[in-house]
Amino acid sequence: MDQRERYADDAEVMRIAMEALQSRLWTALPCVVQAFPAASGLDPMMLDAQPVLAGSYVDSSGNLITLQMPLLVDIPVWFPGGGGATLTFPIKKGDECLVVFAARCIDAWWQLGVGSGSAPGRVPPDARMHNLSDGIAYVGLRNSNRSYAVDTANVQLRSDDGSTFVQMNPAGKVVKITAPNGVNINGVTIDSAGNVNSPATITAATEVKVGSHTLTQHQHVDPQGGSVAKPTG
Repeated sequence: MDQRERYADDAEVMRIAMEALQSRLWTALPCVVQAFPAASGLDPMMLDAQPVLAGSYVDSSGNLITLQMPLLVDIPVWFPGGGGATLTFPIKKGDECLVVFAARCIDAWWQLGVGSGSAPGRVPPDARMHNLSDGIAYVGLRNSNRSYAVDTANVQLRSDDGSTFVQMNPAGKVVKITAPNGVNINGVTIDSAGNVNSPATITAATEVKVGSHTLTQHQHVDPQGGSVAKPTG
């Protein structure tokens, strides 16, 4: 029994009532991805996630009981995007995420979209509020045991181990790409040593230079002792 129930204190009664209300209101929970896409297969942009915080309640004897939160299924995934472009990630089981619970039922919006014209908006088919059924997953949240060094001077799209990244320096206006197994741009490959291989024609607007030699100005020497000439054609 909660000892506060014995108090003749109206303010304490109100606090107890407010705490009970708060205990049923869900805002956000850190979770671990269990399946992506979601095991139901309803949509390729949904995942299943397990909350990593335990639920709790006080039984009739006054004991604090902890229990595992239910698996959250068919959660829409948020990928950063806008203006006709989106940045996606190959989400895997075990990735951490933050699941945010909408203030109202999102089913109509998720299934039918935002609507058009002068309509006031999608009418929620259910009156539930801040419910575990209305989560949206923001993948990428990490606990401190999985933290990594963040480059505070550059913008990076990187692998977790830091060995592969695309980096932009906003101050120096420089873009850097590091890829141990090379870069492929429409079939043109650049390996880690800087060797370039193209399956098609390479065209230079002005000149191609290798060391101190240029493609248009280098000279050919006749091995039979003839004249020295520049390349033609």
